[in-house]
Amino acid sequence: MKCILFLKGETMNNRDKELQELERRKKELNKPSPAHYFITIFVILIVIMMIDEFASNTHNSVQTAVIDEFFIKGLGQTADEGAASFSIVSTLTMPISILAVIFVTLCDRVGRKPILIASVVGMGAAMLTAMISTDFRIYILSRILTTFFIATDVHQIYMMEIVPQDKRATYINVAGAFGMFGNMMISIARSMNTHNEVLNWRGVFLIPTVVAVISVIVLIVFARETKPFLETRIAYLEKDPEVRAKEKEQAKIDKAVQSKEAGIIPAFKYIISHKSAMMIMLAMLPANFGMLTFASFYELIMTSSGMSTSQVSAALFIYPVAGAVMMVLIGMIADKFGRKPSALMTGVLAMASLLLFIYAAGHGFNPYLVGILYGIEVRCYWGYSSMLGLAFKENIPTYIRASSASVTGIWGTLTMLVGSLIAASLLQSVGFMETIKYWSIIMMVLSIIIFYAFAKETKGVDLESVE
Repeated sequence: MKCILFLKGETMNNRDKELQELERRKKELNKPSPAHYFITIFVILIVIMMIDEFASNTHNSVQTAVIDEFFIKGLGQTADEGAASFSIVSTLTMPISILAVIFVTLCDRVGRKPILIASVVGMGAAMLTAMISTDFRIYILSRILTTFFIATDVHQIYMMEIVPQDKRATYINVAGAFGMFGNMMISIARSMNTHNEVLNWRGVFLIPTVVAVISVIVLIVFARETKPFLETRIAYLEKDPEVRAKEKEQAKIDKAVQSKEAGIIPAFKYIISHKSAMMIMLAMLPANFGMLTFASFYELIMTSSGMSTSQVSAALFIYPVAGAVMMVLIGMIADKFGRKPSALMTGVLAMASLLLFIYAAGHGFNPYLVGILYGIEVRCYWGYSSMLGLAFKENIPTYIRASSASVTGIWGTLTMLVGSLIAASLLQSVGFMETIKYWSIIMMVLSIIIFYAFAKETKGVDLESVE
């Protein structure tokens, strides 16, 4: 009897907390937005995307110096052995992404804003750790932190919930295009830390650390919770716990009834029961298998082809411009013609520009042209992946969108891990350049076929109408 009373008291206490949250959420929703709020928050998100781009690419932009210090000089390995060792070490940090995507599911419970702030804090901490690393163990810690927090991608969920639905891809890709200029900071930081063609790779991480600190302060002051989350959360809290419990039980019997529960398991069940979402996940498999060869070895490709440190920095300075132009075009094509035509275009361009980039780097072409070709290649690869991700999210209801994104994040981590290990073994057995070219193209072709043949078009879908 005492146990029953205790449980009832505990339930009442939880319900009181829910009612307090309900009142707070309603006030948030009804609070008028300040003038020019959308422009302000849009600019903030662009800065966050710049930090994300910097954090995502900085480690790979200094990989030659890291390989030289830790593997060639430190362990006496050859250049090819060092490249393979570097790729394996990078791959072994990937499983931490699983914890990151589980962390992102909190977005569906506590909101987009607090998790967004936490992810920016984490990216800044990762860059700071790399900057102060005194040995390989601390450097690996910085890789782990970087892998964890760039995997959250909360800014993408936040962005897609505040922009106009009929121009969603355009806004997201325009923001991403400006975010690409974060990679210009890498080139600037490399130039500032290069003396007599010798790179002080630790100093490269200072700029993103400072920008991350400033961004967190601005987010805390200006950012608000997204309207779709508030409306969905309010609808959930307004239901009596007993009603929610009955709906959850009924959902086990009747799949047509949704309990509106967030979490990894409900999200996974939803995905496997909806063909289009499931097929997009399958299309992500070969695309993720090609990640290492498409996006990770650009600096090593250039240096192994005979380009000097200053030439590589020049190429890295210009490539965000080409990438930004491609992002805008990708978004406009996606909103004009659809997600599938945009994905087809980006996939084909990624393969063609990869081959041209390798050829130009190895035949003495102007470093700015090399950088432009790389910018087209890498942005088309990530643009293709982003188009899969956007189409996937547009197949998912708001109440479970972040949780479903976490499922694909776990899937992405596992598939990238397996694919990277396969690619790392091919680097030594098949050869560096051969692996880069053939593995990338085969994987992209398979992904395009699956996505184009089996996923449905989601152009212009109303997020609130998805069930």
